[in-house]
Amino acid sequence: MGAGTSASPPARTQQEPLLVQLLRQGSWYVAAGAGATAVHALLFLLLREPLGTYPANLTAIAIATVANTEFHHHITFNARGSPKLRRAIAIVVTICFYATYSSAALLALQTAIDNPTATQQTATIITAAMLFGVARFTLLRVWVFAHTRRSRIPRDQRSG
Repeated sequence: MGAGTSASPPARTQQEPLLVQLLRQGSWYVAAGAGATAVHALLFLLLREPLGTYPANLTAIAIATVANTEFHHHITFNARGSPKLRRAIAIVVTICFYATYSSAALLALQTAIDNPTATQQTATIITAAMLFGVARFTLLRVWVFAHTRRSRIPRDQRSG
């Protein structure tokens, strides 16, 4: 031990309590989701005119989903040992599902309102993202990043 340092914490043999884990992961998930939704909405608004509504939405979904999943991999679930194939499948499934889901929401908006504005379309995309987010958190937590020892141990109590 060097001057001014204390003994290392004892090796952690138990995972942190489930409620603590859910609160920590849930907080990061909400923060990342808000950021990814903002990126998606901004990209949609920037790409809507040159590409059209649906191609802009699909492009924005793909970019935001890849970035968001990688953030969750490294920060939210700290799942360094999660299988890469499982993560890649999760990205593809998320993009496909969300593209279908948000496109259906945009189609429903267009059915209800003739010539919806960019603001109305963006609000629809944001609402769809918030509804889908709960299901995605569950999928990421119980399947994609599940069963990795490091995802259950707080950073300050890990070795290496």
